[in-house]
Amino acid sequence: MNRKEYMKMYNEKYTRTIKGLVKKIYAHQIRNTKHRGHELPKYTEEELYNWFITENSKSCIYENWVNSNYDKELIPSIDRLINTETYSIDNIQLVTWKRNKELADEGIRNGSIQNPTLLNNGLRMVVQIDLFGNIINEFISFSEATRITGIDHRGISDVCRNIRKTFHGFIWAYKDKLNDLILSKNYLEVLRKKYNNAKPIAIEIHFNDDTSTILSTKKCAELLNMSMHNVRKIAKGETSKKSPKLPNNIIKLTIKEE
Repeated sequence: MNRKEYMKMYNEKYTRTIKGLVKKIYAHQIRNTKHRGHELPKYTEEELYNWFITENSKSCIYENWVNSNYDKELIPSIDRLINTETYSIDNIQLVTWKRNKELADEGIRNGSIQNPTLLNNGLRMVVQIDLFGNIINEFISFSEATRITGIDHRGISDVCRNIRKTFHGFIWAYKDKLNDLILSKNYLEVLRKKYNNAKPIAIEIHFNDDTSTILSTKKCAELLNMSMHNVRKIAKGETSKKSPKLPNNIIKLTIKEE
């Protein structure tokens, strides 16, 4: 193991301790407040550590994170009770990363969070539109759109930035740019025709007994209990550590034109 690999492993272990985690959170708060031009936290790192110990004894959020094998969504996080005020002992609460994200989304939806820097930092509302021009849904960000629909955020982003016209059969647009989006009947008809003429994708499932079967992406997703997006990614060989695992009786998935 070289020095770089050793330091990476050491830092990962350290940030999973309470002291290391608090140090990381405090550094993040300092960096964010400076970036946004806000007042710095009204406590020291040591005071934040003592507060964390007290609050965690009530909720056991840290222990739950450890027991989950360090699930990202359960990592301890600090939320400001009043978003317009800086970090202070009286203005923070200990929550999970997932809950903190939900609170931020709720704040933007109900208008209690009006921080333009935060909105420019990835939290820009995205609209999903069908090929008849109907608004299907609105999302706080690309990540929320992906989490709810299972559609890759990169493709959604490409449509919003006019790199491509549609993605997964939908038009996507930033909500603040929706008025600039001209969806004429002729334009929508061209998109529908192009989408309907595209060759549909089927998935071939290869079993470990040397047999196989061909299903539509939707049917395959239902069978494997995963999103169609994940099915396509696995079939294309574009997997990562976070990709869902195939059942033991299935060797692989491959793309097959219907």
